[in-house]
Amino acid sequence: MTGETDFSVVENIWEIRGTIRAETPLRIGTSSPPPTTGTRAAVLQGYNAETGNYEPFIPGAGLKGVLRSNLERVARSFDEGLSCVLTNEQRQPCGRPECLACGLFGGMKAAGRVRVQDSRIVGEKGFELTDERPHNRDRYDGRGEYYRIKPIKGGRGFRTEEVILPQNFSLNIRVDNVSEEEIGLLLLALSEFNHRRAQIGGGASRGHGFASVDVSEVVRKEVKEDAKEFYNLTETPRHPEELMKKGMNFLLTNRDNAHTGKDFSVYYRATDSSISGNIVCEIEAICETEFLLKGDSEGNTVNVQGMPVIPGSTIKGFLKKHLARDWNVSRIDDIFGPSNPKSGHRSRVLVSDFFNPEIEGTKRIPAGSRLKGWIVFDNMEERDIGEVLQVLGEENQITGNTAAGKTRNTRPFRNRVRFKVEKAWKFTLTDFARDVSTRLREV
Repeated sequence: MTGETDFSVVENIWEIRGTIRAETPLRIGTSSPPPTTGTRAAVLQGYNAETGNYEPFIPGAGLKGVLRSNLERVARSFDEGLSCVLTNEQRQPCGRPECLACGLFGGMKAAGRVRVQDSRIVGEKGFELTDERPHNRDRYDGRGEYYRIKPIKGGRGFRTEEVILPQNFSLNIRVDNVSEEEIGLLLLALSEFNHRRAQIGGGASRGHGFASVDVSEVVRKEVKEDAKEFYNLTETPRHPEELMKKGMNFLLTNRDNAHTGKDFSVYYRATDSSISGNIVCEIEAICETEFLLKGDSEGNTVNVQGMPVIPGSTIKGFLKKHLARDWNVSRIDDIFGPSNPKSGHRSRVLVSDFFNPEIEGTKRIPAGSRLKGWIVFDNMEERDIGEVLQVLGEENQITGNTAAGKTRNTRPFRNRVRFKVEKAWKFTLTDFARDVSTRLREV
């Protein structure tokens, strides 16, 4: 590693370029909405002088923070001494020379080497860049051993929030005076998005922020030894995979005191191949009946750019409601997060939207349709993962109201869905995406 930062000498400059491809809507909120929005829960937008419009973007500071968290978590899974972790309790970085996160992203005594530009929309833009998404939050009363759902009068549990529709965004990162191993570590942090273990923005547990990162170019720049001009730099393209191997070898070489807790600063049970730990599942949703969930207007199901979807919030809400009948309050809080978000940790279950790009322009999802999505089980035990998958494997009506065909005197005939695990992978110290598909189906 390169030790303390010295910006008085240009040793090298690295540039990472690529594309962030949003797979689901993003939710990057703001307290200062642009004048063009009419929603109460607006997303962050910036003025584009070329088009004369306000457009959503991913702030560089926010993306940099996610990358730091990714690196912290990966490094601490090998050895908790390799990196500090920023939490609500510890808001200041440690600044130790041996801390990987502080060395790259900055500490108490030195500026960071990593500079992340704002990510702007690139390529062809959809007709609409944002949309309002309905979101219903149930109210749980946990004063007994088991939760009970409390009715919310006046529709106060139903909310709408603005989301950024799936787009392609630019990725531009500059890093000064670092080693090949450190660039490899940064690329490993970026790859966490492709493994579905990292999300951009808020509302990840209810489906927002799933994205892929395509690194198209990594360039190393150095000053020529015989250069007479300071800015006369040599540029050498480097292969991302080779650099990631260097970063991985560094972690394996320095593996010592791995943190074994279940908090989100590490990956739980990363030293074994059990079905406990961080498990990501690619899942197929099979609609046994047609699916209809009221969206932006009566008769239309929730959709993304004309493509009908089953929202992640709907699936997660069904799971919590179903399991709360058998799981006690402490177990529900541990897996889904407490009803009071100010106490305890976030949800361990993250559910993406489920979609099929071939189904579009329809007011409802036809019976027999097959949709794809992801569910992340973040630092969970095999028993809990198995029980969640068992519920998902059954045919259930995962939501229902009068618009969905549910009345007091008739059998529900819409929104009946079952889920099937297609692929599953786990974070381990020797393989960041160890295939556990077969074993998970047997749980």
